[in-house]
Amino acid sequence: MSNKRTYCICIGGFDPSGGAGVVADVKTFEQLRLIGLSVLTSNTIQTEDHFEKVNWINEQTILAQLDLLIERYTPLFFKIGLVENAAVLLRIIQKIRNYNTDAVIVWDPVLKPTYASDDAFEINRFDNDLTEIKRLVDWITPNTEEFSTLFSREDFTHASFYLKGGHTTSLDFKEFKAIVGRDYLIENGKVSILNPKVDTLLKKHGTGCILSSAFCGYLALGFPSLKAAVRAKHYVTERLISNSTLLSYHK
Repeated sequence: MSNKRTYCICIGGFDPSGGAGVVADVKTFEQLRLIGLSVLTSNTIQTEDHFEKVNWINEQTILAQLDLLIERYTPLFFKIGLVENAAVLLRIIQKIRNYNTDAVIVWDPVLKPTYASDDAFEINRFDNDLTEIKRLVDWITPNTEEFSTLFSREDFTHASFYLKGGHTTSLDFKEFKAIVGRDYLIENGKVSILNPKVDTLLKKHGTGCILSSAFCGYLALGFPSLKAAVRAKHYVTERLISNSTLLSYHK
């Protein structure tokens, strides 16, 4: 039996606490017995419960990182997190699509870190080119707040979503009951409900990043979308109950 592992690339911000961003993504990939590679889009100054600022990495440097990894490792699975704006995001996605049209792209549309102030990030920064971005990615994994800001009910007909219930209880449409911890997988207009399996979920930093990367990771392992979603939800649930601090244990 081959011990060769599949490569997955996460593209996003560096969180010094390791709870979110590419550090959390790579931890997740490694626990799933994948090889996690990373491309930095930003360097955040934060801990798990305090945010100060973000320093964006220029587009040329981001694409240069991606070019080198693609050339060396020929990966087929990509998870994209915190990105400065729609223009940079679109260039990243186009780079991946030009490299391989069959690559699987999971976009986690992070609007801002949890503890960032409302004016630290431009919430509407993805409005430009959003139609093209939706067309080029395979999966979008927003929480309910991100979905309400960026998307609408009509997007379910031409994009695939893993809608994360997470810690919010707001939804814009009554078909989806706002229950904390309940997620929804929407593919080809079909809705699958993923309910929480435990009664008490401890608050954790970076669970949105972890769930998105776990979903990407299980797709990379060959699981069909619904099974990948179920396993990803189980993975993040284990992180939520792993300890009483805001930082998850990944093992």
